Amino acid sequence: MALIPNHPVRSEVIDFSWWDDRYAIPGLYSGAGGGYTRDARLPDEDPISESSNDFSSKTNQEPARVRVFPPGSDIIDPNVFTARAQSDFGQNHAETRTIITGYGESENRQFFDDRSHSMQAESIWADQWTFSGAGVGSGTVALSASFEVDFSNSPCSTGDCGQVSNPVFTRQGLRTWWYRVFGSIRVFDLDQLDTLLQQDSDSIDVPREVASFGVFQQGANEDRDFFSPIEPFTVLPNSRLTPIHSSGVASFVPLAGHRYAVIGQVNIQSREGSDVDASHTLSLNQVLVGQGLRLNSVASTNGAQFKIRADTPLTISRSANNVMTLSFPSAAGFTYIVEIKNPLLAADWTPFATRVGNGTVQSVTDSNTGESSRLYRLRVQ
Repeated sequence: MALIPNHPVRSEVIDFSWWDDRYAIPGLYSGAGGGYTRDARLPDEDPISESSNDFSSKTNQEPARVRVFPPGSDIIDPNVFTARAQSDFGQNHAETRTIITGYGESENRQFFDDRSHSMQAESIWADQWTFSGAGVGSGTVALSASFEVDFSNSPCSTGDCGQVSNPVFTRQGLRTWWYRVFGSIRVFDLDQLDTLLQQDSDSIDVPREVASFGVFQQGANEDRDFFSPIEPFTVLPNSRLTPIHSSGVASFVPLAGHRYAVIGQVNIQSREGSDVDASHTLSLNQVLVGQGLRLNSVASTNGAQFKIRADTPLTISRSANNVMTLSFPSAAGFTYIVEIKNPLLAADWTPFATRVGNGTVQSVTDSNTGESSRLYRLRVQ
């Protein structure tokens, strides 16, 4: 997809980018797929060649789910053949479950049995943000996100994992199970394009990544030559029992008139018995917008609900006669609402005073001295 920036761009030459053309269109995407194969020649049986695969995708909040069964097998627990993904604005969930597979062959290689099973799940939400207000070009936007990834049901790393020996085969083993998981929240400036160099292909222009936070991990039950790390991944043998509990912040300073693609994503690839369940949450009530910035979201315009916090300090002072004065800087185009809660355990906040921003420090006075305690907060809209 060709991107046409609104403004002149400063191009840099880069050799890697996380940009995906799907990010350019605000919306939801969930995909799940997988496959099973078996190739065998057994005594007194015809050669066996089987394959089963499936794929499902959604472009809304519905889950994409597939179950890939070994052909002709008696299914005890159908959930062990599952790939599932679901997206919503600010939240991703993906999970994969595969079965243990292996191989065996006779000494003369006349008889053999070789099986493989893999699944993949991906969850993406994409939004497009623009900013207005006096804080454009100086105020910071900070997005808080967290990841939870569980590998606890992946197969054993030592022993036979329940494998039953077949006397026909002199060499038997389990295939190396492995998983690869990455989750991220990324912000791209659609109006600043960099030149991406591609090996054996023409260079292309991609939006500049201006902020990111992510987790990346891959693991296997043993090292193999063909299982090499792909940057920025690292190989972690026997790491399926090490869950990920991670949180972080992606922050950037928005520029006037620029469009920003904000992306949340979880992608899981697993095979031969690996079991991965991952969720990612952008804490939309913790999108901190700097002083004088107004956020405009395509998703919220289309009905998605989320909240932001304005980075506006509220200063409280008490006079000798117990009068409270609340002061805060204001910016034109914003409305500032001082709210109170009394008593402290009350469930709801009550509007106390409203001020229209004009670029000056404004104040609100509370002369009600009859209460022993009171909470104040400032809401900006």
